[in-house]
Amino acid sequence: LFNIFICAPASVRCARKQALEHWDEGTAMSAMKKADRQRRNYYNYYTGKNWGHPESYDLMLNSSRLGIAGSVQLLAKLLRRENP
Repeated sequence: LFNIFICAPASVRCARKQALEHWDEGTAMSAMKKADRQRRNYYNYYTGKNWGHPESYDLMLNSSRLGIAGSVQLLAKLLRRENP
């Protein structure tokens, strides 16, 4: 098991949600906050760890730096090295 937390700044995540769903900024931000709250509650409850805290993961990646495709490529390369 290799625990990875993929994050991005709220502004980047909100813009992506707006583009994908064709929502205005307020609706996208509200949906994003609700999803984050649900993820946090689920993760914290079932793992006993803290969602989004570095000590809970083996790796944290800011996907806004490499983009989605670049992040996928990086993770695929890393995981191939970890699991030959």
